[in-house]
Formats: sequence, C-alpha cells, structure tokens
Amino acid sequence: MSRNKKRIVIIGGNFAGLTAASRISSRHHVTVVDPGADFQWTPNIHEILSGVKSPQQVLIPRAEVLARFGHRFVRDAVESLNVKHGTVRTAGGDTLSYDACVVASGGVRDAYGVPGVADHAIGFRHAQDVRRIETELKRLAGTGRPVSIVIIGGGVSGIEGLGEILRNHRRDANVTTHVVEKEAQILPGLPAALAEDLSARASRHRVTFHTGATVDKITPKRVYLEGGEVIRSDLTIWAAGMSAPEYLRRSGLIPAGHRWVPVTQTLQSRQARTVFAAGDSAELPSPLRKQAYYAIDTGECAGDNVDRLLSGRPLKRFRAARKPMLIAFGDLDTYLVAGQTVLASKYLAAAKESVYQLYMARLSAALPPLSFSRGVATRFAAALKDRVIPQLTSCGALGAIRDTRVVSLGA
Repeated sequence: MSRNKKRIVIIGGNFAGLTAASRISSRHHVTVVDPGADFQWTPNIHEILSGVKSPQQVLIPRAEVLARFGHRFVRDAVESLNVKHGTVRTAGGDTLSYDACVVASGGVRDAYGVPGVADHAIGFRHAQDVRRIETELKRLAGTGRPVSIVIIGGGVSGIEGLGEILRNHRRDANVTTHVVEKEAQILPGLPAALAEDLSARASRHRVTFHTGATVDKITPKRVYLEGGEVIRSDLTIWAAGMSAPEYLRRSGLIPAGHRWVPVTQTLQSRQARTVFAAGDSAELPSPLRKQAYYAIDTGECAGDNVDRLLSGRPLKRFRAARKPMLIAFGDLDTYLVAGQTVLASKYLAAAKESVYQLYMARLSAALPPLSFSRGVATRFAAALKDRVIPQLTSCGALGAIRDTRVVSLGA
C-alpha cells in the first residue's frame, strides 16, 4: 500500500456500508468488513416465506461489488473497535488500522432479557432466518394437524411476515397466527388508521393480535405473556427489534442512555472525530425510521464526509428527505404511507417490486452500481412523493384507479 493512501475501514456491508464505499475513491485504501459473504436486500426477505422469492434472489456477493470500486472485502466479524488507537480487530485475529472509520453494521437480535428466545424462537433478520421459517412452516402445515404460529413484534417486519404467511396459508383451516406487540397498536409510530385497517383485514383469516402485551418467557411449545396469558406455539418468530452489536457497545461510542451511536448532523460520532456512523447504527439529533432508503442516504453522506475529512474540507450536513413508505401485506394489500396519508391497493405492490428490481439489477451490472441505482431509486421515490401521491390523494384521481382505498388522508 502506498504511504500516501489513507486507510478507511467500513464496518458493515449492506445498504449504508456499500453506499459509503461507493462514494470513496480508490485512491484511498478502503476495507469493508462484514461476517456475511452477501449483500442482502432485506426489505423483501419476507417474500421468502411464501416462495415468491428465493434466498438467492435477494443476495449479491459483496466481494464482487466492492471489487468494482477498487476496494477490499474482509469476510469476518468485528471483535473490537479501538477509537483511541484507530484500530479494528476482527474475530479472526486481524488488526486493521484506519485514518477514518464508518460504522454501518446495523443491529443484532435483541432478546430484551426474555428467557428462551435464543433456544426456541427463530429470528427474522436475514434471508437464512426466513428460509428456515419457511421450511419449518411447510413441514408443520404438511402434517395435517392444527398449527399455531406466534410472531413476536408487530412492526413492519412482523406484519410483512404475517402477510406472506397469509398468502400461502389463509385458506388452511389448520393454521392460526398470533401477533404479539408490546405497544398499544401494531405498526407503532405509524398512523392509527393504518393499524386499524390492517387489523381488520387480518382478523378475517384466523389471526389474533395481542397488543400492549409483553413476553415473559418462551418454551418449545408455549409463549408466556406477562399477566398470565399463555399462547400455544408450534413456530415462534422473533421480530421484536434490534440493538447495537457487542463490539459497538464496548467501543465507547455509545454513552449511557443511548442505544446507538450519537452523531452530529454530519454523521460524525460525538465521541470520536475520525468515526462516522450510518444506517441503523447512527443516532441522529432528529431520529429517523430504520429504513433502507435512509440507510442509503446516510451511507452516501458518511462516505462523502470521510473523503472531506481526510482532505481537510468542511463536512456536509445530512438532510433527510421525506420519503413515502410501502408496506406489503402479502397479496391482500400494499399500503403507501406518506406522513398521515395512507392509501391501500394491490397495485402498489408493483411499486415496491420496482424499487427492488432497480437496485438489484444495478448492483449486478458491470457499471459502478450504487451511485447510479441510488439515483434511479431516488428519482422513483421523488416521483411517488411529488407526483403520484398528490394525484392519488385527490378525489378525482382516486375514482379513476381501480381498487384503491383511502385509509387515511393527512393534512
């Protein structure tokens, strides 16, 4: 390595990490570290449950993508991050020194201290988790005996997983599903009208929601709730949230009272000037939902600011653009959420699929993919926000679109 090359370590190789890498010139020595060989398009992994997608369809080899940028990929877990000495140590024993570091490793499953989660519940974070659930669900349904499924976590991941279960099994009288959510409504933080509409649709298909409910413990065939309720479970799915990985909690970057890395508006760590955080790892002054769109945007800003820091230029501020959210509910409906406006239509599923197809196609292309694909997808999101949403929320346009319902109309 040339003495003039600055050393940059990016921890994490999914949306934020790969985007950050795509913004950094190969004139620097860039190393991306991640324990998994493949980038995963996580917004669509729920479709593996119903066989709409295979695990291979949501995976792309990280090493190949990074090689196009002239960067190096190290497949390994991070054991420690020493911000004082500027080093990252991997589980395999390598020590990587850096002049600047981007933390983009996202989260790990958080059991919240509930006994039995590790042994008796399957996570819902990675493609391999969902494939395992799909295989077990198929086996259980094939026995012809009553099957009780419990999804713990009624956020977007849990609800989209429920939709895929209903896609394949809502006509199977032997399959019942329970969703446990600790907040007062499913999809917490989103419009109440959306939660009410989705609950009404799901409840027609042997689905029971347990809101305001906290899990006490999990056993091989039971989920125990605080208060004494017991739910029989042949398959328990844990979609209840994530927390920062152990290496990050030990690094000193997360002070007491915080769950993620507090950053300034430039995504620079408040504890270490040579460290930036992006994606789910970053705790911004104004919190953002943990969505792929924002992970990509923060990755772009973090990558640009690494280059600016190392060249002595002023850092740029991250500005979060308001973006619509698409929530797929199997083949029953897809919801578009823009602020307090919520629309529902099966035809919106094509919009979510289009975003997936654009990104994956460009990631697989010979041209540098993320910078180009991000531009396409950003323009697509802007079109939804600036043109499609205003049209859909007008009474005249709604009358012309088949099977579109206004669930909530914001101001």
